[in-house]
Parts: sequence; C-alpha cells; structure tokens
Amino acid sequence: MTVRTDGELKALCFNALTQLVGHVDMERFIVLMSREPRDYTRWRESQFNEEGETIYELAEKIKAYTPRRRVMA
Repeated sequence: MTVRTDGELKALCFNALTQLVGHVDMERFIVLMSREPRDYTRWRESQFNEEGETIYELAEKIKAYTPRRRVMA
C-alpha cells in the first residue's frame, strides 16, 4: 500500500471526483460535505452500506475495481 502525503491525497481525490462528476458537481459535493457537521461514520454507513456489507467487504470491492499502478524504480 502506498502512503500518500495530504497534498497527494487531496489532488488524487479532486481529480477522481472531477473525472466522475465534472468540476461543478465536484465543487457542489465539497460544499455539501462541509456545510453541516455530521458523524462521518454514520453517514458513510448509510450512504455506502446498502447491501449490509462490512467496511472490509466494501474495501475489497473498491480494490477489485481500482486499476493497479506500476511502481517505477
């Protein structure tokens, strides 16, 4: 597993969101997420755990759909 800096993680996530939903909806999503305080764990479970799976099962699904990156020496 690659450990990323905070800046690298932000850039990666911004790029992923932009590719998925476009610039405008990416900005809207960020505003929506920061607008109100929330318990992120409860929110995540209600949004992403529709099939009754554990977080580990969900992580395995994500890994299965994530392209593998080649590490350059």
